[in-house]
Amino acid sequence: MHGLPLLGSLLVLAATGACRTSEARPDPSGRAAVPVIREATLVAFTLPASDTLKAGEERVGLDEFRGYTAMVVPLLAEEGIAFHATTADSIVIERPDGVRRVVMLGGLDYPYGYVLIEPGFAESILTGVLTDSELVDEVDWYFGAEDEPGREGSPLRESAAGFPGFTPPPGAAAPRGP
Repeated sequence: MHGLPLLGSLLVLAATGACRTSEARPDPSGRAAVPVIREATLVAFTLPASDTLKAGEERVGLDEFRGYTAMVVPLLAEEGIAFHATTADSIVIERPDGVRRVVMLGGLDYPYGYVLIEPGFAESILTGVLTDSELVDEVDWYFGAEDEPGREGSPLRESAAGFPGFTPPPGAAAPRGP
């Protein structure tokens, strides 16, 4: 009879120990988790390797990249656009109907940049350093600026809608704008 409480205690310890271990366990490959994007999002990516920049150029550019990005993040929240930073070399975009696709970031001309994403529509990849005003202009262009007269949503959405047979995926957000 004394063995039963001991066995129960061991099971509880094993279960709680396993939970703690799985939460704290790093990815054995050492790579960052691949983000899954399901809403209008600006992804800022920084990749660990570059074959296009000299050692000093990469560091200076990366500092500027981070600084300008930090200035824009609060504006994104005001517009209802999510922000995600990653060091992963790919991104998964999931449409509202559950269909997924992968965007690969390796092999671009700079090891850091942005991906503007609206699930169900073509993404826009921007590499290198953009100033805060340049990045805001790109975000306005891609997602559509609500405060500009005569502008009705993103040019990407408008051009895609002009293709014969184009139908937005089920549940896709309507273009932003007036």
